Amino acid sequence: MSQHSATIMRQPGTTPATLTADGRPDATTGSTDAARPGRPPLGFSTLACPEWSPVEVVREARAMGAQVLEWRGGEDGHAGPHMSAAQRRDVRSAMDDAGIRAISVTTYTDVVHADPAVRAASVVDLERHAEVAAVLGAPVLRAFLGERSDDAPESALLDRAAASLEEAARRLAGSGVSIAIEPHDDFLASSIIAGLLERIGESRVDGSGIGVIWDAGNTWSIDEPPEAGLGLLAPWLRYVQVKDGTGMHADWRLTIVGEGAVPLGRMAAWLVRHAPDMPVSIEWERPWHPELPPASVALPAGLAHLRRLFDAAVSDTVAAEAAPSIESPGA
Repeated sequence: MSQHSATIMRQPGTTPATLTADGRPDATTGSTDAARPGRPPLGFSTLACPEWSPVEVVREARAMGAQVLEWRGGEDGHAGPHMSAAQRRDVRSAMDDAGIRAISVTTYTDVVHADPAVRAASVVDLERHAEVAAVLGAPVLRAFLGERSDDAPESALLDRAAASLEEAARRLAGSGVSIAIEPHDDFLASSIIAGLLERIGESRVDGSGIGVIWDAGNTWSIDEPPEAGLGLLAPWLRYVQVKDGTGMHADWRLTIVGEGAVPLGRMAAWLVRHAPDMPVSIEWERPWHPELPPASVALPAGLAHLRRLFDAAVSDTVAAEAAPSIESPGA
């Protein structure tokens, strides 16, 4: 799904989040404990809030009860290489004081392009962003494979991607920062990413462990069930991104988290059973769609919905484990 392909819509019959006294959605609806046992760490991508300074991001995240942050890099992001050394230290200090941790810095790479210079520039870009990530304490750099620029077969495109990502991993070895691919653009299917990671894994460098970021909305928009994608990518999973929406393929439209058709409850159930500590981050694509509600509305509502889903999934899992097993007759 292209980053420019979605528009906002509200599902009929949805219930708005509870509001606080100042008219903002109550981020704690469903539980007053942001770190309830069994619930994964929840947070958001700073893609949602370009109007906030990095320190404001941390302050707002703390007010919402967020525990993790996915820092947007690139020229327009909060955490690109343009961020000064003093800013990097100040943001890290603010996160430490707030009890919030960075889970990644996001980059905008193209490692399948026909031009080797474009691919080489992406490797350098990953290096530069890794310097920022290391100071912020982010263990992961989000990478895109890119978009098809020629008629090369898919196998050749993935060869280009593998070579570029392995070169970047070699350069990052020892930095404490690794690379994770987000399924995107022409490479949304989890089966494609799993095949690439299996290939890379055969020649893993210094345990660098190139991984993956699974996006609930991106994969659902191509009709991929969450259990299928998560199951395929589990060995390499670094964290999960959440978007909600309606429609499939070209008809995909964004909604506030909890107001769409993406089966986020099934995602929550899988994570509680198989990866209960996996960070989960809301990706609210406001820069591409200024008509969307602002982060101050969308993020607290989305976080509240995720808390309810994960609390329900935890309760269901505990109940299932406590239920007595029924033996078959004659067993």
